[in-house]
Amino acid sequence: MIDNVVLPRVKPNSKLRQELKDKTVSELFEILEKIDPKRASTIDKKNGVRLIRAIEIAKNLGKVPELEIKRESNIRKIKNIQVEFLQIGISIDKNNLAQKIQTRLRERFDAGMIEEILALYKKYDLGPEKIQNLGIAYSLVPLYRKGEMTRKELFNQIVQAEKKYAKRQITWFKKDLRIFWSNNSFIIKDTVEKFLN
Repeated sequence: MIDNVVLPRVKPNSKLRQELKDKTVSELFEILEKIDPKRASTIDKKNGVRLIRAIEIAKNLGKVPELEIKRESNIRKIKNIQVEFLQIGISIDKNNLAQKIQTRLRERFDAGMIEEILALYKKYDLGPEKIQNLGIAYSLVPLYRKGEMTRKELFNQIVQAEKKYAKRQITWFKKDLRIFWSNNSFIIKDTVEKFLN
């Protein structure tokens, strides 16, 4: 909505998805590369869900259309109505962020996250390629399951991976100069009030 992005109106193809669901991410990438090399050059090769969707769109439209995103202004025309918007980013220092990541992961561990992942492995017989699509923790648990790392080592590695992921997210959002960043609730409240007035 903010960037006026129009996504391809291609309905899900359940038959095609069924055909592709058991393929590895490498196989899915090869299929996409054959039908739409341009999209294949920009896609996340390890994300099976996105690969399947890209194949679905490419088969329907002949190729995946490029998304044109313009980030020059905080004003957009939506259905011929001029709309102004305000984006706020909550600033957080690195140490505080690292502590929050650790605390959140500890809560997830204590709530049985690892046991839940191990149960999913057993139930769905998940292979390493499929695991990559499910998230950081899922891709590291096989090493723990094989006894190649302790529970503490698993925890520390997930924390490090989550911190790297958060850093990439921050870098991505910092590129958007329209976002107003602050960690002061009074300044944010004042900014919102001024914007609404």
